[in-house]
Formats: sequence, C-alpha cells, structure tokens
Amino acid sequence: MNRYPPDDIFDVYERIGYKWNSRVVVALGNRRLRFNDLRREFDGLTQRMLTRTLRSLERDGLVKRTVVESLQSHVDYELTPLGLSALDLLSKVISWIEANAAQIRAAQIAFDRHNQG
Repeated sequence: MNRYPPDDIFDVYERIGYKWNSRVVVALGNRRLRFNDLRREFDGLTQRMLTRTLRSLERDGLVKRTVVESLQSHVDYELTPLGLSALDLLSKVISWIEANAAQIRAAQIAFDRHNQG
C-alpha cells in the first residue's frame, strides 16, 4: 500500500503543508479578516508573500476574497467550506504538535548529542 499521495495530487499535498498556507488558514479560522488585519497576525510575512499565499489559497478553493464597496473600499478574506474542513484537520495537527513539542525537542537534543562529530 502506497502511503504517499499519488503524483497527480502531490502538488496540492505540498501546498497545504507549506508554512504560510497552513498558518493563514488557521489565522482566518471562522472569521472574516481584511488584508492588513491578517498581515498583522504574522511576524516576518511580507505583503508580497501574503498576497501570493492568499491567491494560492483562493485558487485552491480554500479562501474566498470579497471586495466590499463603500466609502473606503476594502477586501475581506474568509475560509470557504473546503477551507473550514482543512482548518479542522490543521487544528488537530497543531494540538498534537503543542502536546508533543517538548518531547520532540528533547529527542532532537539527545539525537544531536549522540551523533555529534
């Protein structure tokens, strides 16, 4: 039994696992955010990278972009139903990471000490 995704869907697999894509999905959660509000959620995420990330997520059907026409028009972003289903899975992975991070770090330190030089 093959444990990895078939080649024809591997690009989707990689995009979901990409650090900014998954972080943006989690940041959006069950709420609508404007671009700049979303940008403030992250240190180290440039405007250009956020734009590329949102476009990628929109192309994949995970994020919906809505232009709100008003005196000061703006753009809102929110998860689609498909994005919400990804959020559910990512939340479980994040919970697992948080619960096991100290144990993983300890294992890494022990491994590095054992395999130095």
